[in-house]
Amino acid sequence: PTAGEGQAEDRAVDGAELGDSRFVNCPWDWCSGKGRGAPAVLLRNAAAPSGLGWSEDNTNAVYFVNCRWESFHDGALWLRQGYGRAALSQIFLVNCKMETAFVYGPFLSLHPTVQNVRVDNLYVAADRMDPGAETPPDLIEFAARAQCSLRGVAVWLGGPTARSCVRARVSHPSNRITDVWVDGPGRPSVAVVDMTGSNRSVLGRAGFLDDRGGRVVTE
Repeated sequence: PTAGEGQAEDRAVDGAELGDSRFVNCPWDWCSGKGRGAPAVLLRNAAAPSGLGWSEDNTNAVYFVNCRWESFHDGALWLRQGYGRAALSQIFLVNCKMETAFVYGPFLSLHPTVQNVRVDNLYVAADRMDPGAETPPDLIEFAARAQCSLRGVAVWLGGPTARSCVRARVSHPSNRITDVWVDGPGRPSVAVVDMTGSNRSVLGRAGFLDDRGGRVVTE
């Protein structure tokens, strides 16, 4: 799926209770909302049916391979729990790209109940802030429950466009972060990897590609 400028100014994909799906070589250009909580691609459980109290299924076994998101505002890909009985799980991103000159919200966002999400070789480029944005966001919100990983995240910052590259607030140490490297003229205002909460991810290498410092982790 792809959209030209002005053609998809809200969610392009709303995957509610989506299972066993493959997105291969898919571009999402000029998609997502602006200040409406509408990323280009949203994966979620459906809203609870009336009187039941939960949805019948969850979103799982979804693959993104060689996909790219560009020129978005609110975000590229968000994973949300909704009212499912089981957590979103088995979400895989391999060799993907997220780049925008309209930074407004987090590019990739995981709900605290999400588990078994694997991200390998992700390029993230925050070139400029959206003219209407006031606060640089955390580019990746890594609020994972268990068995999630970020591996090989290449970050380009065109200026003061990020609070942190990754903000991790996890429920279990099985969530691993490694090889997050920052390039470009900008730097995050708080940290490359900002860890909060009582639990900690297993952290591998992270830092800058030049001489401005090594691993940055804050409380």
